Amino acid sequence: MGDRLVRLPVPDDAEPRGIFRDQGLFSLRTDWTVGGTTYPAGALLAIGLDALLQGRRDFTVLFQPTDRVSLGSVAATKDRVLMGTLDNVHSRLYRLAFADGKWSREEVPLPGLGTARLVSTAPDAESFFITYEDFLTPASLFLVADGKPEKLKSMPASSTRRA
Repeated sequence: MGDRLVRLPVPDDAEPRGIFRDQGLFSLRTDWTVGGTTYPAGALLAIGLDALLQGRRDFTVLFQPTDRVSLGSVAATKDRVLMGTLDNVHSRLYRLAFADGKWSREEVPLPGLGTARLVSTAPDAESFFITYEDFLTPASLFLVADGKPEKLKSMPASSTRRA
């Protein structure tokens, strides 16, 4: 559209989550019915930007919430989109790849069943940083490279004294 601004045909309360390989990523804050399909609040949708601007509404649902699972963070690396979810009280982290017009998903192993948060990604690298903690593990910084988290630093373990 040149140098002019164009309003994207998505709900006003949709949250842009980024652009990855010409795919626009949006999460929904409210249910949205378009093209005969209802997408639930909390869903993460993807669509080619050219297709969206041409009026197509064939979104790919990358994440759909449930009663127990909600969407957290979304970020991109060189070749993947990272998606964090919260399943009851523990985090899950996924790598999403887009190739040949299709999305695929794989889970990134975490150190345990605690809480993880994406801290930093770079558009020119596949590695990224997360923080992780659980009841026995103090807040720790991990580098995730080659699919495995490696602990770099950790807060001191707290000790509880009883009188």
